[in-house]
Amino acid sequence: MRGTGVDPVTGRPNEEKRGRNAEEAEAEHLKRLEAKAALAGFTETSEGKIFVDLVRERFTTRVEALAMADPEASVLLSLLNEMGLKERQAASAAEELAGRRFLKRT
Repeated sequence: MRGTGVDPVTGRPNEEKRGRNAEEAEAEHLKRLEAKAALAGFTETSEGKIFVDLVRERFTTRVEALAMADPEASVLLSLLNEMGLKERQAASAAEELAGRRFLKRT
């Protein structure tokens, strides 16, 4: 069942409301794009890069603190760390084996 074609809040035709919503969405999108462009210029400066690094460091520290306070996140973080360690060990072993193999042939 379809409505009457009139927005009950404004009393205007729904088509008019949809058009206005699309215009508002486009204006908001352009506003966000302009803000991103301004930020891109800032982050290219040496001061901006330092600021981004500081924020990233603080964020990482905060996430780690929250993860340690949450038992499930703590376990998952431990698993990721262990998998990373094992991955590095595997890569190191592969390099060592490749080195031995190439040394025998020469």
